[in-house]
Amino acid sequence: RRGDELGHVHVVKKRLRIDRAEIPTGGVVGLSTSPQNRLKGYGRRLMGAPHAFLAQQGCLISLLNGIPNFYGRFGYAVVFPVCRLLLHTDGLSQARPARPVHQVRPVRKKDEPALVRLYNRCNRNRTGTLIRPPDWRFINLTRYSRPPGKLILVEDHRHTIAGYALYRYREDRLFVQELNAKSLQ
Repeated sequence: RRGDELGHVHVVKKRLRIDRAEIPTGGVVGLSTSPQNRLKGYGRRLMGAPHAFLAQQGCLISLLNGIPNFYGRFGYAVVFPVCRLLLHTDGLSQARPARPVHQVRPVRKKDEPALVRLYNRCNRNRTGTLIRPPDWRFINLTRYSRPPGKLILVEDHRHTIAGYALYRYREDRLFVQELNAKSLQ
């Protein structure tokens, strides 16, 4: 019907680290079509608009996370490796540190500026990481994974944030999406 939403595309502008340079970068962070309109070419048509818009905004690179085998036709290629580490955790629940010097707790909204600073400090020399502005919200990472992610932090004995982890469980596996920490020495 005329006026019904067939789908939408959500585009953002970011800065990407490549060596010591900060490159204006755009990204498609959401593309969807309504269930009754899938497989009709609307997603393909929607993907035409972001490229011209991002170029007008001065973006030299466009990145996205998305559906495998869909975005290649628009010029996208896998550039970040997917790494997996399998750990056997039998008996882990009985393990205890010699003396507890750090505390793990959920992240609170007031912690987010410190986590953004920690992320940027930990990643300042890592090519391919995005620069997060001071008002960046970690809730963005927890919302878009399925199942939703959980965000925890580690504090030292002075209640200073020493690190954080974003993770989620799926079936019988734990996926760590992001992990950053200061030296714990």
